This record gives sequence, C-alpha cells and structure tokens, in this order.
Amino acid sequence: MAANFSGNGDRERFLQRVKETVDDCFRLGTTDAIQKQMFDSIRKGNRRWRQKLPTYFKLATLNHISTIKEQGKDLDCLSDEIADLKIRVESQEQYSRRTSLRFHNVPVPVDNHGKILHPVNTDEIVLDIIRNKLNINIDLNEIGRSHVIGKARKGRSQVIVRFISYRMKHLVYSNKKELKGDTNGTFITENLSQYRTELVKTLADMKTKNQISAYWTADGRIFVKKSENSRKIIIQNWQDVGNLRPPLTRPVAYDNQPDNQPDSANQQSADHD
Repeated sequence: MAANFSGNGDRERFLQRVKETVDDCFRLGTTDAIQKQMFDSIRKGNRRWRQKLPTYFKLATLNHISTIKEQGKDLDCLSDEIADLKIRVESQEQYSRRTSLRFHNVPVPVDNHGKILHPVNTDEIVLDIIRNKLNINIDLNEIGRSHVIGKARKGRSQVIVRFISYRMKHLVYSNKKELKGDTNGTFITENLSQYRTELVKTLADMKTKNQISAYWTADGRIFVKKSENSRKIIIQNWQDVGNLRPPLTRPVAYDNQPDNQPDSANQQSADHD
C-alpha cells in the first residue's frame, strides 16, 4: 500500500507517526542501530521501507527473544537465591528458639467471662509443673522469661518459657512423658517456627488418618516413622511431607469405563477418593 503526500508537511507528519509507532513496537526489542536503519530506510522511500520491514521485524524479534532468555536466566538465579535465603532465615529463627518450650493447657486465673486475669505469675506456675509433675529440681534463676500466649480456653492457656541454659531446656523436654494422663491435659512441645509448626500440624493430621505411624521433634528437627518398624525420616519441607502420602491409585470402577469420560466426571470421582 503506497502513501500519497500532497506536500512536505504531510510527508513529515506521516514519517513522525511511523517513527512513534515503530518506537512503541520495538523499543524493548531493538537496538538503537537497528532503529536508525529503519528510520533512514523510511526516509529514502516508502517502497524500500516495506521491502526491508520483514528483516527489521526478524532482527527485532531475535533480539527481543535473546533479551527475554537472558532475563529468564537472571530471574531463575534470583529465585534460587531467595529460596536459599528463606531457608537460612527460617533456620536462624528456629535456632533462636533452641532454649524455649511451650506448655499447653496450663491452668491460669480467669474472670467470670473467661478472660485471663493479668498479671499472671507464669514463672511460679511453670516451676510447680516442673518440680511436682516432672520431678526435676529447678530454681527460679533457671528461667529467663515466661509469659502467656493467646487467649484462655476453659481456664487453660499456653505458656512459653525461655530457659537460661539449653541443658535445662533439654532436661525438661526429655521428661515430658511424665505428663501423660495429666488431669489438666498439660503437655510440652518445642517452640517451633511458624513454618515447622505448620509441617507438624499436617503430620498430626496424617497420623490421625493412619498415613504415618509416629512423628516427633528434637532440637527443632522433625522426625517421622511411616510404620512401627520403619526407619525414621527427617522432615525439612513440604516436599518431604508430600513424599509420605500414599500414591493415588486408579479406582477399580474406572477399569470398566471408557477413556473419553468428561473431565468433570473424573474430577468428581477423584474428589471422593
């Protein structure tokens, strides 16, 4: 399609519009040298420009693809670095909790509405549990800090305790089985990071469904046994949890069904497995 110009002004306006359009289309995919060649060709004649335009498109596309590939590599590297940093930060967070324990279902003073009456002398409450229920000789100076976490439920709440030494924390945690069958339902867990807490919650659900035999934590690490006689497995991430789940099996009913069933029917069957 040829362009007709009634005067130099029309031609200049046309060239300006072409330049703006080319700028918009190729500013991310062409080099300055290629753009200069395009504009020079346009000024030499509309026909010549049309003949060379496919070549410019090809050059621009190849350059753009090359740029995208390089940017993709950079993004992959950045994603790997971010993932590595997340792991390091989470590990450091867990390490900072190495001397802490959580006491669950601890009786606390509440008002007529079930709200906790502050201040709560959690140090004395924890010392009483450790001395009289775990049978461990401990002094107040062994506790760095303790406080209630969250709201009370039926007059009981969580208490987090930071011990002065790792040795005392380890001693208390090692004797947590002494609380089995406690009248208040009190039990002790490690003070895990939010990430590891979510992993443990999922494992608890899997144990309820008999998908694993047992799970426990030690020094912030999570362990699992798929069966009573199997070896323990260390759980570090969600992929490790996923590997514990039984593989999906094709229902027997599918063997008698044609392979061209609608996707919706297949989805409904899968949802009930």
